[in-house]
Amino acid sequence: MGIPVAFYHTGGETPAALDAVLPTLLEKAVGAGNRILLVAPTAARQQRLDEALWSYRDTAFLPHGKPEDGKPELQPILIVNAEDEFASFLVGRIPVVLAGAESVLEKVLAATPARALYMFTAATADVERGRGLFKQLKGAGHELSYHQQTDKGWEKKA
Repeated sequence: MGIPVAFYHTGGETPAALDAVLPTLLEKAVGAGNRILLVAPTAARQQRLDEALWSYRDTAFLPHGKPEDGKPELQPILIVNAEDEFASFLVGRIPVVLAGAESVLEKVLAATPARALYMFTAATADVERGRGLFKQLKGAGHELSYHQQTDKGWEKKA
């Protein structure tokens, strides 16, 4: 039996649109007691996400950090980039892999997390990559689900 992997397809076509929906999902996950490994495609995107999670709302922030901030094991949300060596940080965390960092999915799933998420935008290239990954992971025996962002929230489509 494979690992459950949830695909989340945002309504917007830009990385900023994907980044805008992350805080709500991360709040729910951390509120439920989960620890998250957020995998950004690049160091620049990792830095933007770090800044965004501190300031996404005036009255709240999401506790998080990057490995280089020190004490990564204490962070409820640890933000890494696809170029980092992050395998040791996967233990006890739910990996959330963002579009552009698909190259790490095989390594992530080899660490046998309890489940994983892959998030992508509505941009044509992201949708095509998402479809290809869905087929590849399904063929490898993973348990897949597909959620699409709508005006009413996230709708499970498969």
